[in-house]
Amino acid sequence: MQRFVILGDYGGPVTDDQVRPYLKRLFSDPRILDVPGFVRAPLSTLISSLRARKARGIYRSIDGSPVNETVSGICRKLNEEQSALRFVPGFQYIEPLLFRVAQGLAMTGASRVLVLPTFPHDSFSTYGSMRDAVDGLPGIGVARPYFDDETFLGLLEKKIWETVGDWPTTDTAIICTAHSVPVSYVDKGDVYVSQVEQQMEFLREKLNGYWVELAYQSPIGPVKWVGPFLEDRVKALADQGIKRLVVVPLSFTVDNSETCYELDMEVKALAGTMGITAYRRVPCLNDDPDFCRFLLRKAKAELENPDVV
Repeated sequence: MQRFVILGDYGGPVTDDQVRPYLKRLFSDPRILDVPGFVRAPLSTLISSLRARKARGIYRSIDGSPVNETVSGICRKLNEEQSALRFVPGFQYIEPLLFRVAQGLAMTGASRVLVLPTFPHDSFSTYGSMRDAVDGLPGIGVARPYFDDETFLGLLEKKIWETVGDWPTTDTAIICTAHSVPVSYVDKGDVYVSQVEQQMEFLREKLNGYWVELAYQSPIGPVKWVGPFLEDRVKALADQGIKRLVVVPLSFTVDNSETCYELDMEVKALAGTMGITAYRRVPCLNDDPDFCRFLLRKAKAELENPDVV
């Protein structure tokens, strides 16, 4: 019987009319908006309404989120190259919705189904949310994170070196950036920050000679978020005389608004105004052939693990 892999991601709006429903689903997720259910429903409606206009502008500026097509393209590529596993996309907050894809496969009696997140680190808001989506469905499991997988780390290191190129160590800094999470998540046992820091230890060793540090991006709302924040570190490095800046997104393997808009536009512009004369952003792995082969290997190994599926 065919074995299936749901390549899972948040997804993202492509057109204006998708923005508000996307935000409504996002903020209706208890893993994202951790408040009592009777408060979450009206609050998610209010937040999605208030944020929709700004979000439409962001997605227009990048011609819509690239996530859906990239993830779907990876699935097509992997299905064309092999037949042992069948890859299908599934998104948390936009069609095709992950929980509906999983329910459909469960109803067909598929023997084993693996949810493989595009996110390398575990977190309440990523892996936790996807576990919630498939909880109770027979024969379906969620893969373990791969932030510390040697092959994956090698692919990331290669992308970093390709981006750094021949820049000297004297006035170049490398900021590895991860999506921030509320401090309350860490207090409740979220392992995300510790996994990011473990990954950073590997990168610092491999990038020996360069100034390398970790910062966090994309905090929203009035709660306390894990720092230091990316914008603050860019300003501080500029004050210390850094003229060349390389930014490495750690939280994402697939480009999205946080990379294409926040890093490529907002942070780049900030760096320029602060006197940093050269700025490069390490591209996400996206549909890189070596990354696709890694996902295939990872999926096969996870499906053979009885503790996963």
